[in-house]
Amino acid sequence: MVLGLPGCHAAEAAATDASDPLAYCIFTSGSTGAPKGVAVPHDALANYCHSVGETFGFTPQDRALQVTSPAFDLGYTTAFGLLAAGGAVFWLGAEAAVDPDRVLRTMADRRITVIKATP
Repeated sequence: MVLGLPGCHAAEAAATDASDPLAYCIFTSGSTGAPKGVAVPHDALANYCHSVGETFGFTPQDRALQVTSPAFDLGYTTAFGLLAAGGAVFWLGAEAAVDPDRVLRTMADRRITVIKATP
């Protein structure tokens, strides 16, 4: 699986080991408030997915509902971890994600077993 954002240049985002290619690049303002790209190499993503899958016991039968933007790294725990375990991930649009009835309906329709959301 190779993920990325258009215009992300790993050399500019962070120094990476050529033997561990870039999996994706996420842009953040971090603590400085200045936008910057953070390069995430394949090995780091693979280790993360393995750890998350083991910690939460994800299986190929699990189905996650993502209610946060794919641009926000909060959802990566379930998205990448569950996909690596062979499960399915469904995203709701921003408008639907704040509608409790729509969220509950989608959870029932899609037989959701995993959801992660901020309060």
